[in-house]
Amino acid sequence: PSYEGVGYRKLRFFFGIQPTPVGEDDFESWMDQSVQMMEEWKCSDTIKRQQLAESLRGPASDVIRSLQTSTPLAGAMEYLHALDDLYGTTESDLYLRCHTTYQEEGEKLSQYICRLEKVLHKVLVKKGILASRLVQVRMEQILKGACSGNLIALKLQLSDSCQNLPSFSKLVQDIREEE
Repeated sequence: PSYEGVGYRKLRFFFGIQPTPVGEDDFESWMDQSVQMMEEWKCSDTIKRQQLAESLRGPASDVIRSLQTSTPLAGAMEYLHALDDLYGTTESDLYLRCHTTYQEEGEKLSQYICRLEKVLHKVLVKKGILASRLVQVRMEQILKGACSGNLIALKLQLSDSCQNLPSFSKLVQDIREEE
């Protein structure tokens, strides 16, 4: 096919069965891969829609078939939005997950921040927080969620009082150097 020469990589299957059967990707994992592929593929929206549809089975496939019937001109991103509406985590659940994400015993602070960043990104995508507040919300949750007695978190707290909030990459770099 014409799309093979443009960096096409096959999507994994998603069935839309809850709870997710053992050995299959959950929706979040499948969606992350799908969004990444939609951005990377340099091909027409028709081919993207076809590849998305081919990766779906069972109830998830039924959702897209219904969308195709009701909105024949729906694009690949509209397919993903329809699936996200049905299977994705709601904005309020993500916001709650963000505010209840804490550093685990034995986990490095840099690992905790990377885990928190994934949740924050999903909240941002769902428009649960404004992009202009992302750095502040990140820092607040790090200070709240870091294990007590963490000297690196204490240093962050002191720098936070100066209102000099670093970007995600700078923050992780500084923390990894401290670790």
